[in-house]
Amino acid sequence: MSPGFEDIMPTEYRELVERGPFGKGLGVSDLGTFKELLEEHPLCAGCGLALSLRLILASLPNPEDTIIVGSTGCSALAFPQVALHNIHSLFGNQNAVATGLKRALKLRFPDKIKDVVVIAGDGATADIGLDMVMQSWFRRENITTIMLDNEAYANTGGQESGMSQEGTVLNMAPKGKKFPKISLTEIARESGCAYVASGSPVHPKKLEKIVRRAILVARETGPAYVQVFCPCPTNYKFKPAEVQKRIKERIKAGTYRIVEYIAPEAQELINQLEGGKLMSNKICIRMSGLGGQGVVTAAHILGSAATRDGKQSTVNPFFGAEKRLAPAESYVRISQERIYERGEILYPNIIMIFHPHVITLGKCYTMPFFDGLQPEGKVLINSDGPLDLSQEELGILAKLKAKIYYIPATRVASEIGGTELSTNMAMLGGLMGIAELVSKESLKEALLERFGGGKFVASGTTAALDDVLKSKYAKLAGLIEKNMEVMEKSADAVVEFLFDNKAKELGGTIVYVAAKVTEEKCIGCKLCVLTCPDPNVIRVLMPDKKVQVDENRCKGCGLCVEICSKGALAIVGN
Repeated sequence: MSPGFEDIMPTEYRELVERGPFGKGLGVSDLGTFKELLEEHPLCAGCGLALSLRLILASLPNPEDTIIVGSTGCSALAFPQVALHNIHSLFGNQNAVATGLKRALKLRFPDKIKDVVVIAGDGATADIGLDMVMQSWFRRENITTIMLDNEAYANTGGQESGMSQEGTVLNMAPKGKKFPKISLTEIARESGCAYVASGSPVHPKKLEKIVRRAILVARETGPAYVQVFCPCPTNYKFKPAEVQKRIKERIKAGTYRIVEYIAPEAQELINQLEGGKLMSNKICIRMSGLGGQGVVTAAHILGSAATRDGKQSTVNPFFGAEKRLAPAESYVRISQERIYERGEILYPNIIMIFHPHVITLGKCYTMPFFDGLQPEGKVLINSDGPLDLSQEELGILAKLKAKIYYIPATRVASEIGGTELSTNMAMLGGLMGIAELVSKESLKEALLERFGGGKFVASGTTAALDDVLKSKYAKLAGLIEKNMEVMEKSADAVVEFLFDNKAKELGGTIVYVAAKVTEEKCIGCKLCVLTCPDPNVIRVLMPDKKVQVDENRCKGCGLCVEICSKGALAIVGN
């Protein structure tokens, strides 16, 4: 802002200059603490597309050097309120316009990064503009395409689109759609996209991650495609407050698939940019448990799911002749490249402890249980609460900068699945909660393969336990759905414990931290709700509109404490 013009510029502009995200490296976690790029817009109340657009804009790695290309649709109504350079193209021409723009920017600014991001609806992307979209993929243009998938032509009366589900009835599709939803993620993968992912506004941090990855890959490697599910409450006639509920139901039912495909060259780039902390070239997992807990089965399902996601995997079980309740281990390797190693994993990135006795009674082939753990590795322990680890053990883990997680896997298996035999499924769910190694859909397909007549048998005992588990349910579908529910609940039940400074020095105090509300001080402003980086942590209680913190979900980051002007929130340790 030029000196001398401060007083005559609009308030919104001054706020963008003073409090905007430009050049500050902010993201979704910082929402509520800065002036957002999206101003008030005319989209419907509770619009999932508007929330998705807000999160996408907050996820841009370099908003000051980003140009948006849009097209006709609901999103076009919001673009005039976006504080970025943006171009409105003819309906369906957005990828052609973006191609020319990207090439021109490379010539005009050869030494500067300029991100060109297409944001359009399902009509412009999957129907009318599909030819232009695919041609840009075929040519390997360095642009990111983001489709806001509301499964309808929402701003022209509610016609069906190629992304609508089969049988969908809308205002202008009274007899129901006659063909299935287009699998555009698969088309994108086969058409040359180096990065393909789908997500939703239900999980803001995950959406931020895939948007950032897509843009970074498009800069260096090739085209990227992101599909964001944001159903329309107006045309599908449900309450605006139910948008997130509807999204969750569809994902759970498997009618909207959450996927992520990363080409090998894109994976190498991501590893470099993210410090190799997310998905390195190879992830090694050691599972330690007792005979009869399904350690071998869990490893087989995980490896099969990884293969279905297009990755390479190897699975090796190891157990003695004692069978039930004796030590049992399995070793899983997952990679984007071919794996040559077999057998025992000596230096795991992740260790999964299926039973407390592995630690407390030493029922383990590897002692101590964390032997060989890589620096910054992860340990997932099946226990209702922290185990009594020695100060020496805690000291070693602290020096490794290890992350330790507890999960009540056996309890979740009994309560949700109706049997302790689902403990292995709960542990897989916990693993998905701490490391996104495979997709939910692939896990479901691997389950169906394992219990639907697959030929994999590690031992007579393993086969017998499979039969016992199948006998718990009248139908195969019931077994699959219950075990998927066990996994989903378990992913949310994982609790991380932190080493405080004193623990790092002395070798071992476990501290759980979470935000706590002083109800008398809360005025119901909801600033903390807008600031919290994780969904469903802070909830508004009606009718007084005061807030409540779910301590099991809270990570104790302190953003809500900083934003609260009344001192109603504090971080406490247990």
